Amino acid sequence: TLTLDAEGDLSVGADLVAHGGLISLHSDNDVLLDGGAALDVSGVTGSANAGNINVVADGEAILGGQLDARGDSPAGGAGGSGGQVSVTGDTGVTLGHVLVDGGHAAGANGIAGAPAGNISITASSGAITLDGVLSARAGLPTAGGAAANGGRVTLTAAGDVDFTAAVTQVKADELLVSATGAVGSTNSHALIDVIRIDATATTLFVEDTSGGLRVIDLDASGAGLDVQGGLLAAHSPLTISSNVNTTGSLVLLAGNSAAAGDDIVIDSGAVISLNNALSVESVELRAGDDIRFVDGGIVTAGQDHLVKLVTDTEGDLGAATADSAGGHVTQAIAGATSVDTFRLEIEAANGVGVAGTFLAFDTVELQTDSSANHGNQFLADLGTNVAIDQVLAGNGSVRLSAVGSVTDATVADVSPNISASEAGIIVGQGVGNDGNGALDVSVGKIAIQAEQNVVLTSAGGLEIGTVGTVSGITSGVPGPGGLIDVQVGGPLLVTQQVSSATGSGGSLLIRGAQVQAAINAGAGSVTLIGGGADTVIDAVVTGSGPLTLEADRDVLIQSNVLGAGAGQTITLRGDRDLNGAGGVFVAAAGFVNSAGDILLTGSDLVATAGDVDAIEIAADGMNDQLRASGSVVFTFNKSTPADSQTQILGRVTSTGSGNIDVSARDTIVLATSISSSGGTAQFRQQVELTGSTNVQVGNGMILFDSTVNGANDLQLGSNKLIHFEQAVGNSTPLASLTTTGAGTTEIAGGLIATSGNQSHGQAIKLLDDATVKSDQAVVFHREVDGKQSLRVEADGLTRFEGAVGSSEALVDFEIAGPGSTQLAGSNITTSGHQHYLENVELFTTHVLKSGAEVRFDGTVDGTFDLKVDATGVTRFGAAVGATKALQSLAVIGSGVVEMAGASIETVGSQTFVPETRLLNNVSLTVGGDLTFKDDVVGVGGARDLVITNARTVGNVSVDGLVDLGSFTQQAGSGMTTLHG
Repeated sequence: TLTLDAEGDLSVGADLVAHGGLISLHSDNDVLLDGGAALDVSGVTGSANAGNINVVADGEAILGGQLDARGDSPAGGAGGSGGQVSVTGDTGVTLGHVLVDGGHAAGANGIAGAPAGNISITASSGAITLDGVLSARAGLPTAGGAAANGGRVTLTAAGDVDFTAAVTQVKADELLVSATGAVGSTNSHALIDVIRIDATATTLFVEDTSGGLRVIDLDASGAGLDVQGGLLAAHSPLTISSNVNTTGSLVLLAGNSAAAGDDIVIDSGAVISLNNALSVESVELRAGDDIRFVDGGIVTAGQDHLVKLVTDTEGDLGAATADSAGGHVTQAIAGATSVDTFRLEIEAANGVGVAGTFLAFDTVELQTDSSANHGNQFLADLGTNVAIDQVLAGNGSVRLSAVGSVTDATVADVSPNISASEAGIIVGQGVGNDGNGALDVSVGKIAIQAEQNVVLTSAGGLEIGTVGTVSGITSGVPGPGGLIDVQVGGPLLVTQQVSSATGSGGSLLIRGAQVQAAINAGAGSVTLIGGGADTVIDAVVTGSGPLTLEADRDVLIQSNVLGAGAGQTITLRGDRDLNGAGGVFVAAAGFVNSAGDILLTGSDLVATAGDVDAIEIAADGMNDQLRASGSVVFTFNKSTPADSQTQILGRVTSTGSGNIDVSARDTIVLATSISSSGGTAQFRQQVELTGSTNVQVGNGMILFDSTVNGANDLQLGSNKLIHFEQAVGNSTPLASLTTTGAGTTEIAGGLIATSGNQSHGQAIKLLDDATVKSDQAVVFHREVDGKQSLRVEADGLTRFEGAVGSSEALVDFEIAGPGSTQLAGSNITTSGHQHYLENVELFTTHVLKSGAEVRFDGTVDGTFDLKVDATGVTRFGAAVGATKALQSLAVIGSGVVEMAGASIETVGSQTFVPETRLLNNVSLTVGGDLTFKDDVVGVGGARDLVITNARTVGNVSVDGLVDLGSFTQQAGSGMTTLHG
C-alpha cells in the first residue's frame, strides 16, 4: 500500500508502483500526474490480481499518465482480475489511460477468463476530460472456458464530459454517465465500446464502435438516458430497455456493419420521451436494418415535435449481404401505442408493420424503400409492406409510401387504422386488400396511387383529392389496375380522378357521393359509396363494365356518364331506400351514353321542389341526353307517389335496335325527340305533351298504352306499327299529329283530336269506332281499314289518298265539319252508311260501296269518274259537278237515288240504276249517255227535270215510269228512248 497525502498540490513525475496493492493519493488542492508517469497496481506474477487506485483531489485531478490496474496474463493458467480505479477531482478531472482489464487465461482448455475491474471518475464541481482510453475489458478464456464479466465505467461530472482523442476511449461492459453538461460534442463524439449505457446529460454525443449497445438500468438507482439531445450511436444493434428522456433533439443510430441485425429495439416497456414543449425538436431513430418496438416500448413527444424512424441506413437492401432482408419498422403488441407525437415520419426500406398504434397530431409520413442508393422508389421484387393497426395524426397529415402494400395489421377490428386531416399513400402493390379487411381511415382527404386493389372504409366523411404529390385514387400504375372500393359513412366528395387505369371489364358503383373529378373503371371495378343522400355527377364517369349510379335520394347527372363495353348496362336509381323521396335527374349539361342498355328508376325527385316526378331528363336543345346501343328503360319504384310523373324533355336515342320503354306511376311528360334504329318505343301510362315531341323508330313499333294529351306537336315515324290504345287529345287536343313510315297506325282509343293539322302517313287500321277531329286539316296518305266506324271532323281539309275499307270494310264512314273533303285514293267501302257532310272533290276515280246509305250533303266536284254502289239511299244534297264537272257518274245497287241538289253535270255519261227520286227541280248536264234503269219520280210535289246534251252527242234512255212535273230535253243530237 502506497498512500500520499498533501495539504498543497500533489505532483507525481515518476512511476508509483504497488503491484497487486493499493495506491491512494489525496491532496487538499490539485493532484498532478505527468504524462510520462504511471500509477501501477497491476498483477505481475502468475494469476495475480491487480490492486486498486484511489485518487482524491480537493481541487483538480490532472492525471496525464497511465493508471494501470490490469490483472496478470500468465504464460499458463488463469489470468488475474482487474482492479478498481476511483478518481475524484472537485473542480475537474483530466485523464490519460485508465486500464482495469482482466488477465487472459493461457494453457489448457476450459480455463475461464478473469473479470475486469471498475472505473469511477467524479468531477464534483467541474468537467471530465478524457485524453486517453478507459478500458475495463474481461480477460479472455481458453477454449471451452467460461467468459468473465467486463467492468463498469462510471463518469460523474458537474460539467461536461469531453472526449479529445479520435479513438475508442471507453471499453467496458457498462458505461454510466451523469453530467450536468454535455457528453461529447458534435465535433468530438464520445467513442465507446460497451454493451450497456446509462446516461444523464444536457446533450449526448456518444458513438459505439463495435458490438451491440443497450440502454438499460444498471442498478436500482439508474434511470436510463436523461439528456437534452444529441446522438447515441451503436456500431451494431441498439437496444433501449430503459427510459430515455430528452428535452432536445436526439438521434439514436444503429448499424455500421454488414452483419445481420443492425437494429434499434425499443424493449421492455422502455419510454423514449421528448419533453420540451417550447421548441421544435425531434427524436430520430436511424437503424442500419430494422426498428422494432417490443414488450410495450414507446416513443413519445410533445407539441411541435417530430419523431422520425429510418431503416436500412447502410443502404444494402437487396444486396448480397447477410442483412439484406432488413429495413423493417415493426410493432409487436396489438393495442399498444408505440409512437405518440405531434409529427411522425417513417422511412422503412422493407416494410412497416404496426400491430398497435402510431399516434400523432399533425403529420405522419410513412415511406418504404427511400434509402439514397435505391434510386427507384418502387422495386417490385422487394415485396415490402406497411401493415397498420392504428396511426393517429390528429389534424395533421399522414403520408405512406411502400413498395408492397398498405394493409390492416391484424384480423382484430381496430378502427380507424389511420386518423388525420389527410392521408397520401403511394404503394407498389395494394391498399387494404389483404385478408384482414379494408383499411379503415378517419381523414378529411385522401389520395392513393397503387398497382393493385385499393379497399378503404371510413365511418365519417371523406374527400378524394390531392395530398402532397399524390392526386385522387389510381390503381394500375403502370398497367391494368385492381379494384377500387371506397365505402364511407359520411359525405364522399371526389375532387380528383379515381381510375383503375387501362384495361376493360371493371364495373362501377357510385352511391351517396358527389363527383367533381373524372372517374374511370378500367380493368378493375370501382365502388364509391358515401353516406350522402344524393349522388351528384359533376365530372366525366367512364367504364366498360356495368355502371350503377344510385342514391337513397336523388341521382343528379350534370356531366357525362360514358360506357364503352359492348352489352353493358348503365343503371341510374333514385330512392334506393324506398321511402318515396328521390329520383333521377339528367340535367341539360348531363349526358349518359351506354354501349348496352340504360335503366332509370325513381320515385319523387327532391331536387325539383313542387313537382312530383320520378325521373326528369332535361334538354340542352340540340344534343342527346341519353344514348344507348341497346334499350333505354324508364320505370318507377313501388314506393313512388300515386301522382308521380316521368318527364322526358331531352333527346333519347337507341343507336341500335333497342327499345325505349317508358313507365310512370301517373303521367309520362314528353317534350323531346326519341329515336331507335329498330326497337319499340312504348309509353305505358298516359302521356302529356308539354313541348313538341318526335318519336322515330325505323323498323320498330310505337305503342301508346294510354291517352295522349297536350297542346303540342307530335311526330311519329315507324315502318312497322304505331298503336294508340286509348284516346288522343281527349282532354287537351294536340297541336298537330304527324305519322310517317311504311307501317300501320292502329287506332283503338276512339278519338284523335288536334287543334292543328293531322297527317297520317301510315296505313290506318281501326280497332274501335274512331272520331278524328281537327281545327285544321286531316290527311290520310294511305289506306284506311277496319271493321269499325270512322268519323272525321275537320274545320279545314279532309283528304284521303288511299283506299278506305278495301281490305276490311268500315262500318260507318262520316266526314263532318265546315271544311271540305278530297278523295284522292280509289274506293271507299263500308258495311254501314257513308255520310259526307261537307263539299267533296274527286282527285281520282272512285267507287263508293256501302251496305247502307251514301249521302252527300255538300257539293261533289272533280274531273274523275264516280260510282256509288249502295243498298240504301244514295243522296246528292247539293250540286254535282257544278264547279268541276265529273267525268262520269254511276249509281248502282239496290237502293234509291235521291237528287236534292239543283244540278248534276258530267263530261261523260250518267247512269242511275235504282229508282231516282227528285226532291227538287234538277238539271242534268251530260256529255254522254244518260240512263235511268228504273222509275224517275218527283217527291214532295211536282218536280221538273231538265236534260241537256249540249257537250256531245248522247242518248237518253228511261226504262221505268216517269212521274214528274215536267220532263225537258234540250240541246243534243242523240236518241231519246222512253220504255215506261
